[in-house]
Amino acid sequence: LALFSTQLYFQRNKNMKYLTSLLMLAIAFLSSTASAQLVTEDFSYPDGSFLALQPGWDRHSGSSDAVTGDPINDFLVNGGQAVVQHGVPAEDVNLAFADVTTGTLTANFDITVNDDEIIAGADSEYFAHFFEEGTFRFRARLSVVPPTGAGDYSLGISSTSSTEDAILTNDFNFGDTVAVELSLDVDTGVASLTVNGETITGAAGNTGETMNRFALRQSDSSNNETVTIDNLVVTDGTTSAPLKGDVDLSGVVDFADIPAFIAVLQAGGFQAEADCDCSGMVDFSDIPAFIAILQGG
Repeated sequence: LALFSTQLYFQRNKNMKYLTSLLMLAIAFLSSTASAQLVTEDFSYPDGSFLALQPGWDRHSGSSDAVTGDPINDFLVNGGQAVVQHGVPAEDVNLAFADVTTGTLTANFDITVNDDEIIAGADSEYFAHFFEEGTFRFRARLSVVPPTGAGDYSLGISSTSSTEDAILTNDFNFGDTVAVELSLDVDTGVASLTVNGETITGAAGNTGETMNRFALRQSDSSNNETVTIDNLVVTDGTTSAPLKGDVDLSGVVDFADIPAFIAVLQAGGFQAEADCDCSGMVDFSDIPAFIAILQGG
């Protein structure tokens, strides 16, 4: 009945008829192919917050007070982003999710890298990966590495080791926001990285492992760049859920917008839209807001 009423509402305007068809296709697509979101994180904590003290987060490495033995928190959140500092900070943190023992585990997130000089020499630092709680099975390590051309840096991937198995051919500039997709085939243990349409794959990995943590790492090397992280979505399945920004807002609704519909229907990802009730459960009352988004309103 709710679906029927909603369709009637849309058909009042001939322009809405197409949107209704698109939405119905998105729902059908969702039921058959979309992956399940394990966690979403937009880092909307007050500036200066310690990430390890936020819900779902914990530390797995770092310094302790010499007198009290208490952990020294130094992994900060600023500007609505997690800040990976390379240099003095030592704390590494992780976000828990349900055990994954098969299929493809994927983390989509945005990064921005900044430094005083171009990453050079043999300098590389991995700053994100998956692992199993209580182990050092660090898998799908994502690294900042020297550029392969005229950019400031590039990115590399490793299935199991701290040394990159493969490096992107594309370079990136400091200050640019880069959307990355970090994946681990849990059945084969092989990691992959996709950025701007280019995918690279790591070496042969370990099979039969359980993954239940996404980690961010701080370290120290010759180039102590800063990496900020935002819009984190971790999914379990063969199709990764797109981020909330994937609606192109061009004013033209097309099939490329369907994945964004799916992400919304899964978890109410359009947190910034005041017309969505953002209750955590997406229902038909939110559809007019989705339409406004797709129309560019």
